[in-house]
Amino acid sequence: MIHHRLFVVFAVFGLTIAACGSEEPPAPPAPAPVQPQGPDRDSLRAYEDSVRAAREAEARAAAEREAAIANARAILEQRVHFEYDQSRITPEAESLLRQKVAILRASPQVQIRLEGHADERGSVEYNQALGNRRAQAVLDFFTQNA
Repeated sequence: MIHHRLFVVFAVFGLTIAACGSEEPPAPPAPAPVQPQGPDRDSLRAYEDSVRAAREAEARAAAEREAAIANARAILEQRVHFEYDQSRITPEAESLLRQKVAILRASPQVQIRLEGHADERGSVEYNQALGNRRAQAVLDFFTQNA
């Protein structure tokens, strides 16, 4: 009877060790990537090249648009200068105003604000009237050349 119990204990112990000691089967190797052969490979490469070229062209066009917008903004933000105590447009101011007119024609959605200014010499009323005459001169130029 003791031999029978010892046999059962050793059998259970042996089965436990056998169950714990088993190694997991190795994982199957990953399948090798399929490389297209012949014409399919060339077609794939041509497609990738065309997509890359299209993206590069789009990036160049976007950069050119941004540069053109920045240039137009810089021109529109330039101030028109007048001679002392004058509201007559000078040849230099006319050149700048022609550039502004071209931008405004090409971009009708763009809005600008005209303000006339004068220095601090003279009375407040005189300087306001001079600033108004200068702004009106620019507005007249835009109206005549639009």
